[in-house]
Amino acid sequence: MIRITRSHVLAALAVGVLAGLLAALVIPRSEAEGTSAPAGVPVLGPPAVAAARPARGRAQALLVPVRASVHLESRQDDPQEGPDWAVRVFDATSSFPSSEPVEGGEPRAVRCAQLGRVVDGRFGWIDATNTFRPVGFGYQGAPIACGPRDARAGRTGVPEHLVLLTAPSGPAVRLREGVVWGLAGTGVRTLTADVDGVARTLPTGAQGGYLTVVPAALQGAQVAVQAVLTDGRSVDLDVPPPPTAPRFPPGAPKWVKRIDRDLGRPSRQPAVVTARAPDPAGGLPWGLAAVPERRHRGWCTSMVGRIVDGRVGDIDGALGTFTDAPAYSCRMGKVGPNAGRPVDVAGELGGSSGGRPSAARIARRTQAGTTKVFGTSLPSVESITVRSPRDVRTLVPTGPARAFIVVYDGSFPTGGPVVTATLRGGRTWSQRTGPSPGSGG
Repeated sequence: MIRITRSHVLAALAVGVLAGLLAALVIPRSEAEGTSAPAGVPVLGPPAVAAARPARGRAQALLVPVRASVHLESRQDDPQEGPDWAVRVFDATSSFPSSEPVEGGEPRAVRCAQLGRVVDGRFGWIDATNTFRPVGFGYQGAPIACGPRDARAGRTGVPEHLVLLTAPSGPAVRLREGVVWGLAGTGVRTLTADVDGVARTLPTGAQGGYLTVVPAALQGAQVAVQAVLTDGRSVDLDVPPPPTAPRFPPGAPKWVKRIDRDLGRPSRQPAVVTARAPDPAGGLPWGLAAVPERRHRGWCTSMVGRIVDGRVGDIDGALGTFTDAPAYSCRMGKVGPNAGRPVDVAGELGGSSGGRPSAARIARRTQAGTTKVFGTSLPSVESITVRSPRDVRTLVPTGPARAFIVVYDGSFPTGGPVVTATLRGGRTWSQRTGPSPGSGG
C-alpha cells in the first residue's frame, strides 16, 4: 500500500522521484461553498486514525499507478470543519491477477480519480464512525472512478454524487454532507457547477479532477456540471454525448423505433418516496422513489433502495455513504402498465446479504438475503395482492406513479410470489414472479 506521508515528501525533495505528489500537497485550498451540518446531525470532532483495511477478494482488479502522474487536485476546506477534501488523480494500468483469469480482463491504461480526505499529509477516507484510514491505489477504501486516459470532456463518466452518513447502520443513520466530484476529461478551460440554481466555479487540476461540497438535502439531479473547453465550446458533463453511429441499424423493425420514441427521460426534479416496505430484519426500510418524466408527462420510478431522511438509495456500509437510487422505469405511452398489463411487475429474488448476520437478524431469526417484488400500476388498479408460500399481503398502490413494494427475507425455491391486481369493476389480473415451481431456477 502506498501512503502520502512526510517521509515521502522528504524523499521527493531529495531525489525528485515523487515530485508530482509534493506539488499536489502544496496546492492552494479553495473555500468550499457548502453547508453546515443539517439540524439534528451531531458535529464530529477530529477523526480517529486506524490502519488501512486489507483488500478483499482474490479476483479484485489491480491498479498499478504511474507514480509521476499522481496529483491531489481541487483540495478544499470542509464546511463542517473536518479535514480537507481532495481528489487524487493518477494514471494506472488496470488488470486482474494472473492467478484469476477473467474473460475480457486484459490490462488497459486508465485515468482514475479517488475522492478522499487529507489528514496530517496522508490521503484516505473517513467513514461513518469518524475513523480515518489511509487509502492505497485501488478500487477499495475510497470512492473511485476510472476511465480512458485521453477521454475528452463530455465523453467521460457523469459527475459522481454521494452523501456521507452519520452512522454505519441502525436508527441513528442520517444524511450529513454531500459531495459532487469526478474527472472532467481533457481540453477543459473552466468548470461550473449549477447547485440548485446557484452557479459555482470549480477549481480543477491539470488532469481534470474536481469536487464541490453540497448540502446533504440536495439530490444528484439538482447539481449539474458544465465545462467550457479550450476551443470555447460548452459541454454538460451529465448529458451523454450524441451517438457517433446511427441509433438503429438499417432495416430495424418499426416497433424498435417506436419503443425508443416512447421511452421516458427522468426530469431534473428531486425524486420523492412513492412506496415503502419494512425490512424483515428490522433495518432501514426499503422503498421506491418517483420523479416526473420530461418527455411524456409521465412518471419514472427508481431502483429499489433503502430509505434515509426521505430519500431512496444505496448504502455503502464500509465507506459510510449514501447514493440516490437511479431511475429504473418510466411510465408513459406504450411503455409500462397498459390495458393488457395493468401492473408492471419486477423483482429481485433471493439476493444474499453476505457476511456475518446482524444482531437484528439473529433476534428475528430471518433468512439471509431478501426477495423484493415491486412495480407500478394503472390508476384503475384498486389493490394488489401478493401471494407467497408464506403469506398473503394486500396493499394499495400509492403516489403519482401508483407504485408498490413488498420485501421478504430469504428466497422461495418452490416458486416466486404471485401478484394479482384488482381493477375497478372487479376484474382481476395475475402474474407470477421469478421461477415457476419445479423449474430449478
